[in-house]
Amino acid sequence: MHKRSGLLISMGLIALLGVLIAVPFSFADDSDGASINIDGSSDLAAELEKAVSGDILTLTANKILYSEATLKSGVTLNDGGFSLVIYSQAALRVEGELNSTGTLTVSYNGSLVVAYGGRVFIDNKAEVTGYLDVRPSGNLYIGNDKSSSFVCDGTGKLNVDGLMVLGRGSINSEAVVRNSTVTGELRISEGSTFRVKDVLTFGSAPTLIESLKNDAAISGRVTLESTAYIMVYGDSTFTKANIKYSSSNTPTTQFIIRSNVFATLYTDDTGKHALVFPTTSELRDYRLVNWKDAAGNIITAESGIQIGSPGFTKIDGEVEKRTYRIFLSEDLSIRWVVNGITKGSSGEEEGVYGATYTIGVMSPSGAELPALFKDGVAFANGESFDIKGDTTFTTANNYPEPEKSMVPLLLIAIGFVFLIVLALGYFAFSVKGNKK
Repeated sequence: MHKRSGLLISMGLIALLGVLIAVPFSFADDSDGASINIDGSSDLAAELEKAVSGDILTLTANKILYSEATLKSGVTLNDGGFSLVIYSQAALRVEGELNSTGTLTVSYNGSLVVAYGGRVFIDNKAEVTGYLDVRPSGNLYIGNDKSSSFVCDGTGKLNVDGLMVLGRGSINSEAVVRNSTVTGELRISEGSTFRVKDVLTFGSAPTLIESLKNDAAISGRVTLESTAYIMVYGDSTFTKANIKYSSSNTPTTQFIIRSNVFATLYTDDTGKHALVFPTTSELRDYRLVNWKDAAGNIITAESGIQIGSPGFTKIDGEVEKRTYRIFLSEDLSIRWVVNGITKGSSGEEEGVYGATYTIGVMSPSGAELPALFKDGVAFANGESFDIKGDTTFTTANNYPEPEKSMVPLLLIAIGFVFLIVLALGYFAFSVKGNKK
């Protein structure tokens, strides 16, 4: 009986300890890391999945990534001078560090994402016909240790929302890019070349006419081929001086909305490019009606105008305030009150961006009023707000109950296991006492 009691007590203690310490120990990490070689027979995605912070993975053969994989934070992947191909439909997300001294290829419909805190060093050659996306606080370095080439052509798309550095000091490198967007920072060393074959979009399309600040940054100069152009949005630090071989004759067209520069187009001195209109669909405060020349004539893509053509260096945008809807959900116990006017038990109102509306409720029977919610957030009866978009008002009578949290159930389950452990221990000691 003594052995049985001891066994029960041991089982109970093990169960309790398992509940209390399983989660913390599951996150244990070997900070020292390991050096791991990945040969031709190894599955790269599987090796990346197994890697932990501090590990250094090195290719010892050419590799192709056929699936989605993540290079985790704190993990380093060296291609060892071999070829690394991100195949079509595959994706590599870099949160750690990728060092390429061989040939890095991002195939059609493949993608390389340099995530927050991630770093990619290209010190030889890279070819992109898929997508290369440098996210905020991601870093892409081309030609950090040796002169290198980067080609993003054909269907390739480069997006820089973090940092891209081309060349360093006397290490001159070249990037040839057909279609790219820079909303982060682009640094080009003096002797390096960033060649635009089709379009470079600098900055994001503005969302508010009253706030056109463009935070994208550039140091150095880009080179435009004769078929290329640059679209610069908003109030930007980008000027003609950032275009190599630019002059006072560099073709330029500005798009003006409400006396503010909404966008600026640049093309090469020797090039003749048709006028391209900036994106206005992101605007929340105004809606574009028409683009017009200085004489008030409406301009469209069919007008046959070129960037910088005489008389078309400034294009004016005719706009009107955007209209948004206010939805008043049905509640038969009340009547909605909009700007002091009593409405029905439900309804829909319209207002332009920036207009001030007062919303409240009243009870025809004099009953207690239900609580109000504006887009799910508590709203005081009779309070005012400025229209910024479509808005929905509800009452406590029709506002859905929030989803119940699983945390209380988990705590109950843990408590239940604890009680079972105590019961087993008590039972074991009781049996032992009765035996005596």
